Amino acid sequence: MKFLIFLILIIYFINSINCDNTKPSTLLLQLQIFDHLPSLNSDFEPSNGQVTKGIVKKKLVGTIPELVSLDPGYLPNINGKISNPQLFKTWFNKNDSQNVFLQGNIQLSYDNNLGVYSYKNNNFFPIDDMGFDTDPNNKVYIGGSKKPFVYHNFHFCLKITSKFTYQGVESFSFEGDDDVWVFIDKTLVLDLGGLHPAQAGTVNLKQIGLVVGQTYDFDFFYCERHTPYSDMKIQTDLEIVCSYTDYCGVCQGDGSTCCNDDMCDDGNACTNDKCPLPNTVVPKGSKFTDFCQHIPTVCNIQDRCYNIGCASNNGSCIRMSPIPCKDESDQCLVPTSCNSKTGCFYKSTCLNNPCFTGACDKGTCVEKDAKYCANELGNDPCRIYSCNTTQGCMSKPKCEKQTDDPCTLTTCDVDGTCGQLKLNATACNCGCKLNKCQINNCDISRSPSVCNALPRPEIDDGNPCTIDECDPVTGKITHNKMPCDGCSTCKGGTCVAIDSSCNDGNLCTSDMCSMNGTTNNGSCIHINITCKPNADLCINTVCHPSLGCVDEPIVCPDEGLCQVGYCNQGKCLLKPRVCENKAFCLNVECNENTGCIYYNKTCVPNSPKCQKGVCYNATETEPGKCVSVDYDPKPFICKPAAIISTSVIVGVSIAGAVVAIALAVGGKKGYDYWKSTQGQPITSAISNPLYTSSQNSALNPLYNE
Repeated sequence: MKFLIFLILIIYFINSINCDNTKPSTLLLQLQIFDHLPSLNSDFEPSNGQVTKGIVKKKLVGTIPELVSLDPGYLPNINGKISNPQLFKTWFNKNDSQNVFLQGNIQLSYDNNLGVYSYKNNNFFPIDDMGFDTDPNNKVYIGGSKKPFVYHNFHFCLKITSKFTYQGVESFSFEGDDDVWVFIDKTLVLDLGGLHPAQAGTVNLKQIGLVVGQTYDFDFFYCERHTPYSDMKIQTDLEIVCSYTDYCGVCQGDGSTCCNDDMCDDGNACTNDKCPLPNTVVPKGSKFTDFCQHIPTVCNIQDRCYNIGCASNNGSCIRMSPIPCKDESDQCLVPTSCNSKTGCFYKSTCLNNPCFTGACDKGTCVEKDAKYCANELGNDPCRIYSCNTTQGCMSKPKCEKQTDDPCTLTTCDVDGTCGQLKLNATACNCGCKLNKCQINNCDISRSPSVCNALPRPEIDDGNPCTIDECDPVTGKITHNKMPCDGCSTCKGGTCVAIDSSCNDGNLCTSDMCSMNGTTNNGSCIHINITCKPNADLCINTVCHPSLGCVDEPIVCPDEGLCQVGYCNQGKCLLKPRVCENKAFCLNVECNENTGCIYYNKTCVPNSPKCQKGVCYNATETEPGKCVSVDYDPKPFICKPAAIISTSVIVGVSIAGAVVAIALAVGGKKGYDYWKSTQGQPITSAISNPLYTSSQNSALNPLYNE
């Protein structure tokens, strides 16, 4: 009895050393489980197979593995018992017609001796009576680790999606059936595909080129496809974490397990309704559908005359309201029409009055004054110039006749001084018979003088662009403009083109007046101008109706949430989105499902087995830093020596410690018993090889002769 008490105390002491540490005693892995039915997919419960490598591609693109080939005749598909390759995408993705999605978890326990987390289950049936098996008609498969076989759900797949920060010492081991694929950093590192009995595989992370301190994706895919067994054993020292949990409760999920876009339909044809971003925080008392995204329809139709909008009845892009033309009244322009590509056209209000010069001064048309008309008509000092709103610039003699005496003439000097000249009788009285458009004039070069009547001087208005006429019966004088139509006008008695009269107010057109030589009519021509290209190929030089040529940077579209579009040498390319790091103790990265995500940084200690990394954010005076802190008390494997009776060397198993006890207490017989059972690992602290309980009246093997 003393021996027994002593032994129990020793083993308790050993266990207390192994378990008393600051590391978490468990590691919980969240499972996304997909229940399958053989009646829906014959790849579940086919004939027996074997371990088959090369079924899936070596790179993980997206969230699930892809088959190397969709050909059922592809040898790995044949050996791996995959006869329906098209359905492989439903193995690890929610699909209401092919599977039932469930959630679960497995809890790994920390082994203080080995410094790893472990999970072992020879009856791994996490969804018995769940999924399809809520229907009793589907509960037809039996098996298990013990006989007689009983009902279990044998047909399911699961995945674990998470992250870890590499500390430089880790490994991952798995043993079980059936398919297992492990991806680290999106690269296949463990391939145990196929339908097979329990198989083992280990990944030593030192051998796959990881960088200490970097955070990597960890993706684990497992399927149970056949009766009668289901085994799972995991052993790892990876500190696996979940960077975020979606509103469905799935670690690093995309929200699809509980939400589809139809659930977010707001009845508005002009919104693109989508599920919330997966990392949306849903407050207590709210529903995730309260945070659905309702993205307005963007109409990319370019129209300079109408606002383009979305039709509420069918979601199509249509013309809505006219775009008002820019007010150009300060330039004396009024809008006349609009072109959907080039915009509004204008005409000048300073062209419909012959007394307007065509120029505009702050919204007012500049009028032709006497000086302007004098310059236009020759600037004769003996004429008075003015402008008539019907006929334009006109002139009349400055010096008017003061008497009806035909022998008294009115004169004007070169400086514009008026005078009178008295003619003798022979020069002015020659018997002229005048009509009302003539004045008396005698040709005194002949004798007697001969009448040579002249037109009344006021008949000529001095404007070469008018046709001057006088009615000989009534004496009525008229001045009719020369017929120069369109954008032409008369200058010096000839119709000429006036380009300025074609100004349409649009800076993207070159305006000119083209003359028709037959009709003397001018027609406006508006030619679209070509902007000079910018030397920078990532800048488009375009023309804006009211601004002229302007530079516009090429806008390249983003792709997804983590690829940013940018322009390089005129070509649109993509680069990774850079997420701003808000604190030293946060990891930040871009996730295709959510955009930028933030989660706690894992600091790598100097001795990962014996220390923990503690993170300190930056302060006003100190930068952020990681500090290595010893576990207190130290784990058993970290102690240089532990004295138990005689001695126990660091790293020796509990069984090895018991050897020392056996030698000290049981003598040779104790050692002989240990030696005969050394191939059998101790399963727990209460499995004592030095003492066998008397459940079957057996004797202690150390004293059994």
